[in-house]
Amino acid sequence: QAVSSSREGHRPSRQSTLRKAEQQAGASAMCCNQLVSWICALLLPPLGMFWRFGCGLQLCISIVLTALGYIPGVIHACVMIGCDTPERFEEKCRERPAE
Repeated sequence: QAVSSSREGHRPSRQSTLRKAEQQAGASAMCCNQLVSWICALLLPPLGMFWRFGCGLQLCISIVLTALGYIPGVIHACVMIGCDTPERFEEKCRERPAE
């Protein structure tokens, strides 16, 4: 029995395995979301900002910069998509318990 209990201690529980799979799925979803945002930002900067951040201040700034010129809109969109994390992803990370 001592041998079997020590083996069970090293085997990951079903719950921790499910958490890891959930985290991997969330990471790939965020990666896919960011990739689509990059593509949209290169084609039409406000669309990329809307895809990543939704309707808000960043979208308004992107629309104004794109109206002033395509290049400032693309630069703003690429910097924001590459450097800033949307609040909805930050909230999901805070909700998950630490292992």
